[in-house]
Amino acid sequence: MDTLPNKSLPWSYSKLSCWNACHKQYFYRYIAGIRGDTSPAAQRGIELHSLCEEFVNGKCEESVFLRNLVKARVAIMGSTIVPFIIAIRQTAEEDPGSVMTELKVKVNSQYLPYGDPTSTCHWHYGTVIYDVLIEDSDGAEIIDYKTGKIYDEPHYIQAALYANTYYRMSHPNVMPLVTFVYLDLGVTKSYEFTYEDMQDAQAYIHDSLKEINAEQEFNETEDKTKCRWCSYRTMCRGMPR
Repeated sequence: MDTLPNKSLPWSYSKLSCWNACHKQYFYRYIAGIRGDTSPAAQRGIELHSLCEEFVNGKCEESVFLRNLVKARVAIMGSTIVPFIIAIRQTAEEDPGSVMTELKVKVNSQYLPYGDPTSTCHWHYGTVIYDVLIEDSDGAEIIDYKTGKIYDEPHYIQAALYANTYYRMSHPNVMPLVTFVYLDLGVTKSYEFTYEDMQDAQAYIHDSLKEINAEQEFNETEDKTKCRWCSYRTMCRGMPR
């Protein structure tokens, strides 16, 4: 695995998701290094992530948090996400060391921290970013904020990749719970995994990297409905007329 060229490494959920959506989009973004435009929906997602992070870290009061959610058109009446996020903040206040936010984890192919001097692997193999990680004596929970709809298969894959990285990095191995907080829908969805699921997640990563490295053409997707929201649609001949 250490011999893989840079067109596939380091992997991340965003890169693998982009690859599965459109090979040409992957080429523009990750090989040509062309930065696409940030859509209004994506910008709103960034701002809501920042708002939740600030609240959990105690940088804004609950009233400000709720007011800004409403300003961002998040329906909070009857929502289960508000008490859920408030509970995260309470945990952070009661046991500050147990809650980490916006945690960026870089690993090598041995799932040791990238740059670990004790490792024989020096490749930056993969990266995950946990919006929130909660660790205590009972286990661990990874939390990810989402805007928009629930996409069952892509979100399951993302949850599995997050869990796989944590599981393989922890010693002894700990299987985390992964919870997605759907801000616009007012609901949460949790995923529990098994060791066999982690084997499948690792195989998914390996197979995806092999596909990327074998690719020569990087053609646009045949599903032209995806082009409507693509940041590179104006430069791609696959753009619908």
